[in-house]
Order: sequence, then C-alpha cells, then structure tokens
Amino acid sequence: MNNENPLKPIAMPLLAISAVALPWQIRAGRADLFAITSLIGAAVLVVLYLRKSKYAATFLFWSTVPMYPLYFLMIGMGQRRAPTNTLAYLVLAGVWIGGLIYLWRVKVKYAAFMTAQELTTSPN
Repeated sequence: MNNENPLKPIAMPLLAISAVALPWQIRAGRADLFAITSLIGAAVLVVLYLRKSKYAATFLFWSTVPMYPLYFLMIGMGQRRAPTNTLAYLVLAGVWIGGLIYLWRVKVKYAAFMTAQELTTSPN
C-alpha cells in the first residue's frame, strides 16, 4: 500500500486555485456563489488535511455532491446563464458524476490511509 496521503495532490492546489480565482472574479465583476463556496470549502479542507482529520476526504466528497444541483438553482434564479444546448448539460453532468466517482475513491483510499496511520502510531 502506498504510504502517501491521498489528499496531498488535492488539498493545497485546490486552495491555491480558489484563492486566485475569487479575487480575479471579483475584479472582473463576475464573482458568484461557486467561487465563494470553493474558497471556503478549500480552506476548510486544508485545515482538516493539515490536522490529519479522519473527516477530511468525507468533507471533500460531501461538499462536492450539491454542486450540480446548485448550478441548476442558480440558472433558475437568473444568477447564471443556461448552456446553449443539451450537450453542454450532458457534459457538465458527466464531469460532475466522474468527479464524484473520483472523490469517492479518494475518500476510500484516505480512510485506508488513516487506518494504516493509526495502526503504525498506536502502541501495541
């Protein structure tokens, strides 16, 4: 089993991207709920990751689940423009579902990683 934390390639880059994207969107006058949610979620994820919380990957997965439904809600409220065709909706849905499958796998790997860490650090 690989001893590297499965969240290592995700947590810090996600925070960096979010920390750059939100100010850029604010300056462009296009900041929205997704940018703000992304930054807050990434900051919480990094705190959980750095504290080696067993809930870090669970938080990442469950905070991602409502993104596509929120997207539709924002379209309905007039906050975002609707895609021009059905294919765009299908592509977005595919990316979301693929992302959830990937994050579920990360969640499972992270749980195994944390269990292994507990076994190696617990006195026997």
